Amino acid sequence: MGAYLKYKLANPERAVEASDFVEGLKEQQILKENTDGYLPVWFWDEEDIEAEEKRENGVPDIFIKGEGSIKTSGMTFDRDKYIHLVVDIFEKLHEKFEVKVWSGSCSLSEHYFTPEQIKIITDNGEALTGDSKEEIMDIIEKV
Repeated sequence: MGAYLKYKLANPERAVEASDFVEGLKEQQILKENTDGYLPVWFWDEEDIEAEEKRENGVPDIFIKGEGSIKTSGMTFDRDKYIHLVVDIFEKLHEKFEVKVWSGSCSLSEHYFTPEQIKIITDNGEALTGDSKEEIMDIIEKV
């Protein structure tokens, strides 16, 4: 359990391209080196889903192509450094891809990210609909 940031590409056909882009970022490499190889920012593609379906305990119905999720709580890696690296990755993603964040993601709170970081992650508050969209807008308006 924990707080997760859920996101997806507007165009899921670009999942492989977006994941390859993130894989090439120095921030992603730092995270991989410090989090046992876990890929904090990743977009599921058809190959990932097929591989999950073949696993004995696989759960392929959690994500569809172009979606992803990162854990923002309970990290053993330095939390502030982790958060800053994730924000930097999303800032760079927004320059090349249309990425939407689920406004209902429980990690979108001031407990995990500052209002300025939430503004960057959601690309100026442009989040997908959800129960807490108004709360997100209230948070980032503090910036």
